[in-house]
Amino acid sequence: MNAEGYLDGCDGCEISQGRGGVNERGGVIPLPGGWIVNHYDVDEGFLGYLALQTCKHRADFAELLTNEAVALGGNIKDIHMVLHDYWSQNFPGDPLERVYVVYFSEALPPHLHFHIIPRTKRIKEMELKTKILSQEEEIEGGSFKCEGWKIYLVPKCKDIPPEYVTKKGKNKRKLLKLMEYIKSKLSVG
Repeated sequence: MNAEGYLDGCDGCEISQGRGGVNERGGVIPLPGGWIVNHYDVDEGFLGYLALQTCKHRADFAELLTNEAVALGGNIKDIHMVLHDYWSQNFPGDPLERVYVVYFSEALPPHLHFHIIPRTKRIKEMELKTKILSQEEEIEGGSFKCEGWKIYLVPKCKDIPPEYVTKKGKNKRKLLKLMEYIKSKLSVG
């Protein structure tokens, strides 16, 4: 790790410094306590799917500085409130019902980050179809309502509300508008 607290070769460190394609998704928004928020990868995410991460390289909770740990809960709460406000103003027919906060880190090297995932009424009502992989064969898993941990499947579904699609540059104007809104409400920079 270099003297500034960044780890060479870490995707999270690249993003925290405004590199790695993040500017195409509205950039990085600085938050209190050494955190940033950005729109999650457009090919894997959908409108409003955000990543909250430390500015400096931290692999897990145990490495957080006191100011980073103290600011975490407030940042999550503020992002949650801003997403609710934005949705009520811009998508009144499809209210935001939940905002999921998910933490897992499989990247190598790991960089502490949280997935902030909005779930609207229309997304909840989507019937998701999936295949369940058994040890030897794929079997049809049927369909299920989009709730909880299954939300990661939304971008892969054909019936995702078209206004939420961010793949291949779709709805870029909406994505940038959302990020400007978040920046106007939360940015410390």
